[in-house]
Amino acid sequence: MFKKQTDENREILLQSFYNLEDKIIQKMGRKNVSIAFTATSIGTKKTENILNIARHLAEDGISVLMIDADLRYSNLDDFVEEDAERGFIDVILGGYDVDQVKIKDRAYKSLSYLKTGAVSDYADKFLEPKVVRNFFSDISNEYDYVLVDLTENTDVAEANMFAASTDACLVFTKDELKSSEETQNSLDQLEKANANILGLAITDYDYSEDELDDLFGGYDE
Repeated sequence: MFKKQTDENREILLQSFYNLEDKIIQKMGRKNVSIAFTATSIGTKKTENILNIARHLAEDGISVLMIDADLRYSNLDDFVEEDAERGFIDVILGGYDVDQVKIKDRAYKSLSYLKTGAVSDYADKFLEPKVVRNFFSDISNEYDYVLVDLTENTDVAEANMFAASTDACLVFTKDELKSSEETQNSLDQLEKANANILGLAITDYDYSEDELDDLFGGYDE
């Protein structure tokens, strides 16, 4: 019984993010784009959710680069085992080439990862917004989708700047926080940075029976 319920919950979660993925693609209206993902708080399973979207796109042969640009609380190592001493920050500040430091997914040929890199090596260096914007613009021309994992953005200057440097930004939140001051602060700071906000994605929403029917595309009596 427990396993059945767990499987059902997983199917609901996956389907909701397949639908989210479709909405993102429809809103963007084109490929060769960079999309940043941040969150209003911890506990939204941000990195796992981005990874699910990346792998589902790659299943269809769509080329995807997932970048771990969370310079404070990197989580991609928990899901991608391959070690990488260098990564995103080394490309931005250290003169490394993406092809030198990216990791190819073992199962999905069209999916690659760029881990955070050696952040501590650049403690005395400044992140130039123009350099970051140019990086995301250039790398987007090489992939159908570049998905960028950011730190929870409230009061985190580089997360807001990174979000504004991509083509669009999606914000994960929890159901209990969707109308909170915490969520509004997150959105306000992204707007102040001139980020193109696609919307909020609630990661722990409790679907009603009718909503589940809509989620899975309806059913025949």
